Amino acid sequence: MCIKPVDEFQAAHLRKGEQMQQEIFRKMTPGRKLEIAFALYRDARGLKAAWLRQCNPDWTEEQVEAKVSEYFGYSDI
Repeated sequence: MCIKPVDEFQAAHLRKGEQMQQEIFRKMTPGRKLEIAFALYRDARGLKAAWLRQCNPDWTEEQVEAKVSEYFGYSDI
């Protein structure tokens, strides 16, 4: 469990949610799981780029993309 519950009521709801999530993932095809993984990866790159733009407003788009690639190991899926 990633979230620490404050009481047993919350703990029970977190367990139920985890069980539901596990069941959803069990029913997914491998292809769908891969689609979700790629979408999460693209979103993570986008969030990192947005953060870099916010922290470095004077950077060009090329500088932002170069730094994002550096953070993500130069992979571009």
